[in-house]
Amino acid sequence: MVKDGNLSMFERLGVALAKSKNTGNLDVVQLLQATLAPLRIELHSYFPELSEVESKLIRNPFTVNVHLLPDNLQEEFLELVNDSAAKDSFETLTLTKFWTRMSETYPVVSDVVLNSFLIFPSIYRCEQGFSTLLNMKTKHRSRLNVEHGLRVCRSNTTPRIEKILCNKQAQPSH
Repeated sequence: MVKDGNLSMFERLGVALAKSKNTGNLDVVQLLQATLAPLRIELHSYFPELSEVESKLIRNPFTVNVHLLPDNLQEEFLELVNDSAAKDSFETLTLTKFWTRMSETYPVVSDVVLNSFLIFPSIYRCEQGFSTLLNMKTKHRSRLNVEHGLRVCRSNTTPRIEKILCNKQAQPSH
């Protein structure tokens, strides 16, 4: 941890402090702590910590004690744990594919798990959209309606410029 002076996750900073003859390492650690504290609060607002039970439920539902789960999950969870086809699927599929497949049969339990999976991608896509919009809205390009431009920028499809240009006439004759 940074407060203990462990800077292993900041490799270059650790090397620079080791090379320097300055004894102000404590000041650097305090500055780093002050910088990281708001970041930690921000991350917790985006990604609330999962309880140990939720974490076990996501990683391996067959090891979770049913009494630790909320009452609304217990009945469906017992059916899942005793389903031999689900156990076979768990051993052969990735976690995301397993829980997606279980969402049809066990919707209540899988909804809890899939909501945990969806936190990062949905926040990432939203933040990415705002960054794209910020790059589009410049002093020279300040249109109010950015729907079409934003859609083009956010699309995964590469435009076929040559085909678009072939369908356009450069200058209509008079």
